[in-house]
Amino acid sequence: MKTMDEGRRGRLRTIVWIGLLGLALLVWFNYTKRIRLIRVDRAATASELTLRRVDGTRLDLESLRGSVVLLNAWASWCGPCRAEIPALSAVDAELRDDGLAVPGLNLEDLQPRALGELAGQLGVTYDVVQAASPLRGTFESPGTIPHTWLIDRRGRVRASHVGLVEQGSLMRACRTLLEE
Repeated sequence: MKTMDEGRRGRLRTIVWIGLLGLALLVWFNYTKRIRLIRVDRAATASELTLRRVDGTRLDLESLRGSVVLLNAWASWCGPCRAEIPALSAVDAELRDDGLAVPGLNLEDLQPRALGELAGQLGVTYDVVQAASPLRGTFESPGTIPHTWLIDRRGRVRASHVGLVEQGSLMRACRTLLEE
């Protein structure tokens, strides 16, 4: 039969292990929200991509060469996508004049006008676009969303991040690319 002290030690040990597991999960979750830039010599050139703004005008990714591009694939039904909107808007507002372009690539089958209204209701302040051509190469079938790509001024994909992104990490990565 266990004594009272042995029982307390066992419970304390269990509490410590649960606490350590919780801490490890917290560290892992925060780590996965960080953008990690790919070295220039390992970065692939961005595939051709033609986009359509909600006002109907076309936007070719090639036309953004010379700017740093933060391309974010999202959908309105995606909770993490919606949670990311304020961070993307803040990064866009702060770095737009420094040469950052932020097209938000909506993957839903919505009419442009309806998408524009929805984006406004969600507080999107950056460019909302849809693919005018199939997603290929570096952008082919993002699968899990949100999916964020950072493209440097020379058109190289320097980051491809799946899932929710931390605003501070995104800001630092964009500034690094803008300063190159």
